[in-house]
Amino acid sequence: MKKCIICLKKKVINEFNEEHIFPEAIGGNLKIYDCCKLCNSKMGSKIDNELTNNEYIKIIRFLLKIKGKNGIINPFNTLLNSAFEGIKGKLIFEKSGKYSKFEIIQKTIIETENSLKIVCDSDNMEGMLKTINKKIAKSNQPPYTFEDLRKNTTSISHPKLNNIDIKINLENDNKALIYIIPELLKITYELGYYHFKEKYLKDPTSIAIRNAIEEIISGKLIIDMPTYIEIDGFNWKDIKRYNSYQFLIKNNKIICHLNILNFITARIVLSKNSNDYKLINENINESVF
Repeated sequence: MKKCIICLKKKVINEFNEEHIFPEAIGGNLKIYDCCKLCNSKMGSKIDNELTNNEYIKIIRFLLKIKGKNGIINPFNTLLNSAFEGIKGKLIFEKSGKYSKFEIIQKTIIETENSLKIVCDSDNMEGMLKTINKKIAKSNQPPYTFEDLRKNTTSISHPKLNNIDIKINLENDNKALIYIIPELLKITYELGYYHFKEKYLKDPTSIAIRNAIEEIISGKLIIDMPTYIEIDGFNWKDIKRYNSYQFLIKNNKIICHLNILNFITARIVLSKNSNDYKLINENINESVF
């Protein structure tokens, strides 16, 4: 049996899996193995995703060519609106991170008794033909052929995205800051456990942070901030391919200084009782590579 550091429940070994302290999607490779699968999954969907799917972070992941779990550099793997009203699709990239195309998702735009208008990707004409024939199967009309489709198809082209010019105003983006706070708490808590093991789980600050994490993954809002957090804001001009942390001692407090991709920097109180721990000031850079 083993105890989960989040829910504190004892479970059998096969109910645990690896947890990335810094999310894997931003290049994190520092791991712990003491989170149960259930808590790990909830933290992934309720906490990690809020950071890794943040629009700013997705752009940085693309610019720094950080690969996803499938080995492909494509943080934009979500439905996006095209320049044409009502048409959505996905950006497709090669493994190298080179942009390939905008793949349109098939959608019926107009359907009446006498007309049918469908959009789809040019590589999915067979799928469009099946949809059309399925819809007219109950009528007396003969099945559509590829020749019929070619005669009644209009091509919509999309220019290649050879150059991407990104202009974003990050000043006073309080909404983005609020969404990353749970991730900062989670990283700090797990770093505390990574270095100080079971002893840290009994620390008053640790307990407060853990309770907040449990509230977040259960869908509740944090009413009171569990510890002191100071965020420097966003640094768009000097993003880098690494995450790092540093432990500092100040006024008997252990301060965890976090640096995420050199874009987000923050300081979080990890413990208010530094005398309880044997600690040499640490400066550990965790490489993305």
